Amino acid sequence: MVSSTKATLSHSSKNKRNQSVPSINHDDIPLIACLPKTVRTRVLNSLKSQWFDAGSSIISRGELGNEVFILQSGTAQVLNYSETGRVVTYATLEPGAVFGELAAIDGNPRSATVIAKTVCSVGVLNGKEFMRLVTKYEPLTVYVLQRLAGIIRGADESIEHLSLMGAEQRICLELLRYLEPDPGNTDQLRVYPVPTQVAL
Repeated sequence: MVSSTKATLSHSSKNKRNQSVPSINHDDIPLIACLPKTVRTRVLNSLKSQWFDAGSSIISRGELGNEVFILQSGTAQVLNYSETGRVVTYATLEPGAVFGELAAIDGNPRSATVIAKTVCSVGVLNGKEFMRLVTKYEPLTVYVLQRLAGIIRGADESIEHLSLMGAEQRICLELLRYLEPDPGNTDQLRVYPVPTQVAL
């Protein structure tokens, strides 16, 4: 079995672009903002940056690896595939988002797939270093616990929706998540961006 480290490095080298690594404000990365200022700079400097083309897999469900990823630029999607091949999208990630921490915590294979929706730059943090920071700095510990609690609550809500709502109700609820004020008419709302059938 090929480890995720080797697979990721191989994949990113094929999609690597000659671009400089974006500069991210510490405050835009909750994981980094939890650390003392002297530690933040050291951690940021230790990140190994990789570029991924749109549509490329950053990590894949079931693969091994303990690296933790910080999205530096671009947009990515967290998804899984059902037994019938249906794509289930869990979340859209924006710059500053952190993913891959579950495998770093429990040592098990990746629980989801993360795909680059646009060209993405990610910073890679060694899993052992991540766990050292989590166990040493209490604010980071609290942040990670809150993230895990959020994941559990989100999973509970999804289970509730699937078990108690019909298909039409679930689609209506999903569309509500895309509602935002219409720039052309502040008295109205619009669904934006319009989700694809796969996203629903």
